[in-house]
Amino acid sequence: MRKVLITGSAGHIGQFLCAALEPYYEIRGFDRVASDRPEAATVAHLSERDALQSACTGVDALVHLAGVRDAASSWEDVLETNIVGTHNVLDAAREAGVGKIVYASSCQATFGYGEHYPQTPDLYPKSLSFYGVSKFAGEQLGHVFSSRHAIDVICIRLGLFTGTGRVPSNRQITGRFLGHDDAIQLFRRAIDVIGVRFAVVYGVSNSSIRSLDLSAAREILGYVPTQNEDDLLDSKEG
Repeated sequence: MRKVLITGSAGHIGQFLCAALEPYYEIRGFDRVASDRPEAATVAHLSERDALQSACTGVDALVHLAGVRDAASSWEDVLETNIVGTHNVLDAAREAGVGKIVYASSCQATFGYGEHYPQTPDLYPKSLSFYGVSKFAGEQLGHVFSSRHAIDVICIRLGLFTGTGRVPSNRQITGRFLGHDDAIQLFRRAIDVIGVRFAVVYGVSNSSIRSLDLSAAREILGYVPTQNEDDLLDSKEG
């Protein structure tokens, strides 16, 4: 089985993906805090280059989820973790000869256009937070490493993902939700796709409200969502 390293493996998306992808790959983890799975996990910070290098050794693909994810995060926090930390991950992957990186970006990179403005991956980013800026910076770092070092990099601008797999009752239908089944399909396709040197795609489920264009995800990855945000609205968050 191919070896896949997931950074941020103790986070809510990371824990979900570690469990969901175990039938398909040999999963390794990397996080600053310990968790129950995967068994092969490194506990370290993204600033610890030796630990990153060791975790990347022998890995076929890397899914980079680690980082601060609060839209209200300070510039100092996103700079250290989301920007410098992402550079450290990419550089460690380069040194270890990892051939594929899947980067968890965010649709917040284009939040500045408004909720209903049609958004395609090639639209110039317009963020409303330092977090959104950091995610676009991560995409650009991915492009640099892809161009300079012939690493395949897929950047996924993720929508809202919840541990329950349902839309919290305090949120409206926005066209930005990603269900569990669709998340598994999306990341598997990004890991498995061959011959794509660099791409940016949106990653959400179907919705009656559509502002994020999924045509690139469909054409490049073969991703066709099977879940619908409208059907996943919960009476309570759970």
